[in-house]
Amino acid sequence: MTNRGFKWTQGTVSSVEKGERSLKLTEGAVLAEILGTDVQSLIADEEAARLERDFRAGQTALTDARQEIQRATRKFIAAQGYLRRIRSSLSEDELALLDGDLRADPVEIAAREKERSQDAILGSDQMINDGMAEYITVPPRLGRRLRPKSLEGTPERRLL
Repeated sequence: MTNRGFKWTQGTVSSVEKGERSLKLTEGAVLAEILGTDVQSLIADEEAARLERDFRAGQTALTDARQEIQRATRKFIAAQGYLRRIRSSLSEDELALLDGDLRADPVEIAAREKERSQDAILGSDQMINDGMAEYITVPPRLGRRLRPKSLEGTPERRLL
């Protein structure tokens, strides 16, 4: 790229590959020519990187949610156990308030919440996207970027 008049350094190449720096149109055209490809191929690689980033964000959100459910279940069962141990010292009114919670099954609670959430979110593709936006934040630079096939096995110095 420096031979073509661009002030690129190794850091520039690295920033472009990581997606930290965008290419200008003129840079993209020259880069595509150097790599023996066309600009459309470079853009397609960018789309693949975006899809990978979105996939990783969804995967992370799913893992986080599962872990949150596991923690909440353990906390729920521990609280039930604590209340069962102290119930002999509770008044009749307090016992009446707790009766449903002491008999509640966390699996049934999760199943009801799942149904309610699916009914609310799965109405349409737009509702799915809106529903996911509430729970998933896609960081701008999540995960590794896909390396364009045209760069595989190519010494990065060649791009300078």
